[in-house]
Amino acid sequence: MNSNLRLRFIKDLATDLEQVSGARFEQFGALIYTEISPAGTVQSRGVNLEGAAVSGTVDSVAPQTASAAEYTSQKDAFKKPFTKLRSDLRHARKNHPGLKNFFFFSSRSCGPEASEALARHEARFARHGFKLKWFDASSIAEIVVDKIINDSFINRLTSFLPNLQRIREQYALSHQTPQLKAGFTGRKEEVRHITEHLPALKAIAITGMGGIGKTDLACAIVSEIQNNYELTIWVQADEIRQFEDLSDIDVRRNGSHQNLIGLIQLNKALLILDNLNVNIDMEKVASACGPNSSVLVTTQVATTRNFFQLNPLPAGPDEEILNSGLDVACPPTTLALIRQTVGGHPLVLRIINSQIREEGYSWRDIEQDCAIAAEYEDDRRQRVADRILARHISAVRRELAFIAWCDTATIDRGYGLDVMRSLGLSKLEKRSFLAGAPDDVIRIHDIIFAAIRANADQLTNTASGGLDALRSRIAALAPNKGLALFKLASRHRGLVARELQNAANFEPELVFAYILLSEPHTINPRLLPTPEQALGEVLSCQANKRNLRLSVLTDTLETRYRHTRSIQNASKAKEELRASMGVYETLLQADSLSPEQKAFVRHHKGKSHLKLGEVDIARQQFEFILNSPSPLPATKLQLARLYENSPQQAKDLIVQILETAKQSPDAVSASILIETLGTLRRKHLSPFLDEITEKHGDFVSAHIKAAAFCGFNQPFEALAGVAHHWAYKAEHLLRDIFDALPELDIGALKDDQETFLWAEIYQAVGEAYFTDNPDRAKSFYSRARTLFDSIQKPDPYKLRASAVNLLRLNDYSLAQKTLDMVSAGRRDAFWHYRYAQAQHGSGDHDAALSSVDTALIQGGNSKYAASFHALRADIRKTLNHPDWLADLVLAVQKSEPGKYRNQLEARVKRAQAGSDQPS
Repeated sequence: MNSNLRLRFIKDLATDLEQVSGARFEQFGALIYTEISPAGTVQSRGVNLEGAAVSGTVDSVAPQTASAAEYTSQKDAFKKPFTKLRSDLRHARKNHPGLKNFFFFSSRSCGPEASEALARHEARFARHGFKLKWFDASSIAEIVVDKIINDSFINRLTSFLPNLQRIREQYALSHQTPQLKAGFTGRKEEVRHITEHLPALKAIAITGMGGIGKTDLACAIVSEIQNNYELTIWVQADEIRQFEDLSDIDVRRNGSHQNLIGLIQLNKALLILDNLNVNIDMEKVASACGPNSSVLVTTQVATTRNFFQLNPLPAGPDEEILNSGLDVACPPTTLALIRQTVGGHPLVLRIINSQIREEGYSWRDIEQDCAIAAEYEDDRRQRVADRILARHISAVRRELAFIAWCDTATIDRGYGLDVMRSLGLSKLEKRSFLAGAPDDVIRIHDIIFAAIRANADQLTNTASGGLDALRSRIAALAPNKGLALFKLASRHRGLVARELQNAANFEPELVFAYILLSEPHTINPRLLPTPEQALGEVLSCQANKRNLRLSVLTDTLETRYRHTRSIQNASKAKEELRASMGVYETLLQADSLSPEQKAFVRHHKGKSHLKLGEVDIARQQFEFILNSPSPLPATKLQLARLYENSPQQAKDLIVQILETAKQSPDAVSASILIETLGTLRRKHLSPFLDEITEKHGDFVSAHIKAAAFCGFNQPFEALAGVAHHWAYKAEHLLRDIFDALPELDIGALKDDQETFLWAEIYQAVGEAYFTDNPDRAKSFYSRARTLFDSIQKPDPYKLRASAVNLLRLNDYSLAQKTLDMVSAGRRDAFWHYRYAQAQHGSGDHDAALSSVDTALIQGGNSKYAASFHALRADIRKTLNHPDWLADLVLAVQKSEPGKYRNQLEARVKRAQAGSDQPS
């Protein structure tokens, strides 16, 4: 792993770790201790069944090695004289007299001075034959980062460390480069040329015919230069259609969309776009790179700039491939015929080699293949490949038939292994049928895939087990909707749709996968079951299949509603949904459903009532679940949104969700948690933002950062929900989050609402920097302005927000014109306050005074009254009004304790000293 990237990972995880406290840290620490413990079973007894610490016991012991461990999240754990460490050590030795090794884990950071002191303690104990070892947040984070390749270990930790999923994804992105084939040869000059020119050009396309070795050359180049970059990102680029697609692409086919443009702008990254099928503007790609990033493209499509044409192998290297591993070398006459027919085409040469080596054919057979192929003016290499593949069919018929049935050259590796097994994959590899690809996919060479299609008549009806294996794999992966399921569904979206189209009966697993990755407007409703079909399947299936069937039913109703609304209108969508509501009642009356399953059904019934505008009925359904033994976090979220007239109850529900996510992360899905954070922007919850930020701000921040890396929109909605508040009350959190976000691609924004959301975020970040870094603040205001200007249909709220941003950019005239666009009926006290700012900035101070007076008349007792009086003080001072200072004093009196009040008090003191300047 790149050393700079490793240090960044450690820093992020150490920050996360400081938010893990109490019994949760004891659970986490036990996992770490078990992983690093010497041989012997670790017994962790520090947490009872309820998750609370058990008093009087040592947190963890390993009797076989006379070792013990204690875990603490106390803030002063590393403060001299190390009272907590000494106490825990005495406790451990008292309970285990034969103790020889003691491990002390803390979620806090240890400074340099304390580290030196602890090192002296370690040495003193070591002289007496006792091992004392301590771990702070950073050293624990080092353990996690260095073991990130251990999936089973890391899986157990992701619920404790929000950023671990992001880091794991980023690490995985750097480990998607295919292995360079052992037989790679003859391209030294090409490797040298491209590696020399890539840093200056920033982006180079390797062009050439299929099978010529573009991917292999890219692998060789990456192996030469990847240590010069923090990230090496290999992308199967066959589905990319335009440059803008790079800002939102599912690189690993796991549901986690990445902004590759952002990654190459903000990181020291090497991006490889393999097998690109469109002509992409290479200068545009190069301009998107940050100062230390580069892009390498492999493509069969001709490009006009920054390209390297890869030609066939010259004489010499072609013989090395042709004769590799053979006892009898290719005769000179046969070699001449091969060169005449296929040239130095590496793939066809390897296929010929495998024909001799694996199948026992003779060089005479190869001569006949070449002679027949020579009769064709075009595609001679393909003709040779077709004939050779036909001879291989008897040996790999089942594998080739499966590939033909999948009808794609790229197959999810887990699924492919389910069907072909390791033996089948090995047979394909021996015959050089596979192209280089990341380790989570199986990729068939283009020329081989074309040959499989050409021989399809010999493979018809021989694909056994493909559909059954697909059903089984989806069912196995469905409960957690994890990364493996997203990879499978994404890779084989076309296959799933085709088999649904051909299915004679209802296929629940295929419907589940089809809906998972389909947008409402793209869905084909004919591929979905009717509500009655889905209901019948739930009631008649075996108990172990019922959860999946229930998900299919609720997903089907939701998807049909969203599809009809997007294609036709909301009225028609409601009409169809209302006609289907009876399925919920039937399920709630069914004896075969468990209480948890009925809660799931009732929750979705409540959501459907919301869609129908039946809010009171929906609330009753949700409250029924809330009062049940196991209320769902998703239900609490719905009620928190509905309790507009009971803000304290709403806040309590939000806090319960956050506390549950902290204590039992598996009980709250990532999407529900992010939606919960986004809900904080609602008016009835905004008064509690201070309290929630103080208690949960770091936790919220960590989850927004982690989710943002995965490319979903919800994290940005959540950030917008707290951004303006944090800009004044928790600047460090807002800055920290924004530093972790990829650069926004404005062209990828879908609509006015998404554009406005980002404009608000940029504006808030500008506010967070306004006091101590005005130049940087201005850069964010300028970005926000670009977005505000691109909104097609601004409503009064958006217009006012745009005007506020223009005020920050000192464009008072345009701010005033923008505010003029708000209709008279929507001009409240805050509007008059902003209008007064614009007039004052433009020099029309008398009019500004009149406007701010109107603001005070309308909202003198509002939460903005302090700002109103502060502005009037500025205007009056400019007009030499004698009462200006009284306004400033009133502003102090009406402001809440905090940063703003401190600024106002400082102004009063300066004014009394005769040195105040208006704000």
